[in-house]
Formats: sequence, C-alpha cells, structure tokens
Amino acid sequence: MTNAFRLMLLVLFASVATGCKTTDNDSNTPPAITAEMPLDQALEAGVRFGAETGEKVKKLIMRRAEWPQTMALLGQSIRDNTQKYTDDQLINAAALYMSSPEHADPAVFESLVGSARPLARQIGWHLASAMPSPAIAKAIDRELSRAIQESDEESVLIPQMAMAIQNNGILTGYTWVRKGLFENGGDEFAKAMISLNPHKASSDFLEYLSLAPAEELRQMTVSSVNLYSCLVILQHLAKVHAPATNPFLGQLFAYSVSRNIGLSQVASATLDVYIAMARDQMALRLAQLPVWVQIAYLEHAQRKLTPAVTVFLEEFKGVASAPEVVEEITETVR
Repeated sequence: MTNAFRLMLLVLFASVATGCKTTDNDSNTPPAITAEMPLDQALEAGVRFGAETGEKVKKLIMRRAEWPQTMALLGQSIRDNTQKYTDDQLINAAALYMSSPEHADPAVFESLVGSARPLARQIGWHLASAMPSPAIAKAIDRELSRAIQESDEESVLIPQMAMAIQNNGILTGYTWVRKGLFENGGDEFAKAMISLNPHKASSDFLEYLSLAPAEELRQMTVSSVNLYSCLVILQHLAKVHAPATNPFLGQLFAYSVSRNIGLSQVASATLDVYIAMARDQMALRLAQLPVWVQIAYLEHAQRKLTPAVTVFLEEFKGVASAPEVVEEITETVR
C-alpha cells in the first residue's frame, strides 16, 4: 500500500480522536521519549497519549530499527486489549501499528474484525486495506466465509471491507462488494467493483441505477440510490460500455433528465456515448419509457440540438408511438 494511502488512514483515525491526547486523565503529562527508553514503555506512551507522543515514538522506532519487535509487542497488545482499550487507545495503537513497513499479522486483523465493537471492526478492515499481503488476503477469505456460515453478512458489508477486498486484489470478493453496493450504496463498493471486474461492473451498475424510479429522479431529493456512487458509475459506463442489449440501458434517459444538475450533466454525457454507439437500440429503449420521460428528454435535447442529436431524434421518431411525442419531435427537428 502506498504511503499516501496509509497517511490518509492515519489522518482519519486522528480525526476521530481530535482533542483527546490522553486517555486516562487529560492533566497527565506525556513522558519524554528518549533514545534510551525501553521499547515497551515507548509503545505504552504512544498508545496512551497518541498525537505528538505517538509521532515521537514512531521516530524512535525507526531510528533504532525496531519495527519487527514493535509489530510483535504491539500486535499482541492489540489482540489482548481489543475489548479493553478505550476508543482513543485503540485508534492510537492501530495508527502506530499501520505505520510499520512490515507485513501485518493476520491474527491482529482477525482479532479486530471478530470484535463486537464496531470501531474495532472498522479499524480491522482499514488495517487490511493499508497493509495488504497474501496472508491478509487469506484472512479476509476466512472472515467472509465465516460471515456466510453464521449468516452474519451485515457485519462485513461496510465500506472498509470493500477497500480491503480491492487493495488485496481478491477477485472472488466481487460478489461481496456488489452486494454491498445494492444494500448500502457507498461509492467504495462501486470503486471496488470497477477494480475487480470492470466489464461485469458495467452491466451490474445499470441494474443498480434502475433502483431509482424515474419519478424519483425528477425530485430534488433522491434516496433510492447513492448519488456519489451514481456519479462514479456513470463516469465508468462512459468508458467501459455495457452491452447495447442490457435491459436497464434505458435508465440512462431518466438520469439525463434528473433535477439534480450534476447527475443530469454526467448522465447526459454518458448517454451521448451510447447513442453514438447504438442509435437504433437507444431509440427503442426511449420509446419503451413512460411518455412523460420521453417528453422530458425531448425538452432536454432541445437545449443541445447537435447534428448527432438531430439524427437520433429522427431515428426515435420512427419508433415512437405516442402522438404527442411524435409531434414534439417534429417541432424540435423542424
């Protein structure tokens, strides 16, 4: 994992504990981190106080080249205290552990994700994302198998899990991140799907977009789908094309006339790609949609009546059946 990604995780953990430099008594003074300080005492101070003390401890470990010993001691401490640490202590311990260039111990990941504490589970999946390895990938597979066997899928369907599957390149995890997208909607799931299987993702994405009724897309508030995921999806669909025979392809028209300006603009750009690629198929898709959607699209098209759009409208006119739609097309392309 890149240093930039690891830094992002450490910033995230630090933000959770903002203003919480100590964990027992805010009046306690952090000890001086000296070159002679025993490693176990330095780690205890880093876990307890975090913030600047934690940074000094990391520098001490690097100067003394003690990451292997640190990983052993800190990993065991996290395993022993996953339930006992305060939130701040657990965050500090995890941030220090993930600063190491060494491979993570799968047992630490398993201890965290097996915890009843939501924060511990999130940190465990973050650890798997930040410190990928073949051993961690196998541990992820075991955890996902456990979730299936115990009917505990909901506990793993979190954004951090999607990132861990993606960063460990677990191709068989595609089913999990797809399930996460459809049930929870976060864009982390969509991004993981793209990373693991971009072509299959295109077809599955159209099905996800169809979860939002056309009527809802004409409202100011859309709740059936995640808007951030939709933007990721639409941009992907413009690059990696779904088959023109996909039964949900007509949904792009509904998104193009959404009242959400950003969503409408991205969807319109994607729709133009498919119209250019399969004009006759897209005309048939539009003709199958409710008449009000067809009219809304025509009104939308009038504002950007390019030669390509004009040709498409002529194609659409040949398959449209509603008289008011045919009349609107005639007025538009006249």
